Amino acid sequence: MHPYDEVEWERRDVVMTNWRDGSVNFEQRGVEFPAEWAVNAVNIVTSKYFRGAVGTRSAR
Repeated sequence: MHPYDEVEWERRDVVMTNWRDGSVNFEQRGVEFPAEWAVNAVNIVTSKYFRGAVGTRSAR
């Protein structure tokens, strides 16, 4: 068994907005993370390491 099989995973949508005007700064949907991770941890990791133009393979 692989160690990743011991972790409960879930898909989350990460949408970060500008607090001033509500515009979307960053959006990545369907990101898979450990279920026990906090929203803040998911937001930080996703915005830091998931890059690329929305709608392209590089955005996955």
